[in-house]
Amino acid sequence: SASGADLDRYVKYLHAQVTELLTNYGDIGVMWFDGEWESTWNERYGESLHDLCRRLQPNVIVNNRVTVGREGMEDATRRKIGDFGTPEQTIPSEGVAGLDWETCMTMGRHWGYNKRDTFKTPRDLVRNLVDIASKGGNYLLNVGPTAEGTFPEPSVGILRNYARWMGKYSESIYGTVASPLGAIPWGRCTAKEVDGKWRLYLHVFDWPADGRLRVPLVGNESSRAWMLEDKRRLRSHKVGNDIVIEVVEVPRAQVDEDATVVVLELPNKPIVYRPPRIAAEADIFVESVSVRVNDVSEGVEVRYTVNGSEPIASSQKYEGPVTMTATGVFRARAFHNGRPVSDVSELRVNKV
Repeated sequence: SASGADLDRYVKYLHAQVTELLTNYGDIGVMWFDGEWESTWNERYGESLHDLCRRLQPNVIVNNRVTVGREGMEDATRRKIGDFGTPEQTIPSEGVAGLDWETCMTMGRHWGYNKRDTFKTPRDLVRNLVDIASKGGNYLLNVGPTAEGTFPEPSVGILRNYARWMGKYSESIYGTVASPLGAIPWGRCTAKEVDGKWRLYLHVFDWPADGRLRVPLVGNESSRAWMLEDKRRLRSHKVGNDIVIEVVEVPRAQVDEDATVVVLELPNKPIVYRPPRIAAEADIFVESVSVRVNDVSEGVEVRYTVNGSEPIASSQKYEGPVTMTATGVFRARAFHNGRPVSDVSELRVNKV
């Protein structure tokens, strides 16, 4: 019964508990709150709890569920409360530059133990880890113990498979950043700088039938490749704007059924050819509108026009947001060493 309930009294108790946690146990890494969906919790309570954590330990990381109205990842940037987004039981279609996030997910259908639960496959969960890492996220995977404190056997099998896979390929997950590549049809990619060079960790889900692994639209001129598991060297060469790695001679025993990892090392930061993303405050305006270009690889320059013509090497170079004061079509294209390396992107804006 809710009779006699006093939420302010509970919040006072909650603050005392949080104060104890953040005072008596040294440096705490993360405060992961949940339950903000309870109808009596509000922004005032959330802000007060967040401020308490910051006051006691300025470096503690606080999730976005400290306050109400979370929206998966987006809430961490929109509300300015909480340090990272927490999409639940789902993986975003892509990461967001400058935004930290963590997918929280169960191995089965329930957070707690349920004897009738059905579990995801070990392969699916390994590939979830790879997918999340390739988008710059963290993976919080739940294990629901029984009433006796033991792990259900399916969970044990899943964890053993993780141990097996990570025993070979942990380098491709720990300390990496999101993939600089666009969508790749055969798997996922993570990246890491090592001794001044850049390594692309290519996680192959679907082994190429022709024995050639094509890495699309990479502008770097030289590279070397090897199998991560046993350091077996692989031949790589440029074909147009792609780098092709010859994997035809890889023994079948070296192909992991969950995800095989091939390392592609580049001499410098990856130069990736992709169409610029054009964004504006609105596509209809009264006096002026600011248009910006996002998602541009380092080493690539963008040329643009505002009159609908096709950008060429001598067109205006994009160096920051462009203010448009008349109806027009903003068109942009990526160039490298003076030649076009992407399709043309465009956005029409209308003065009213």
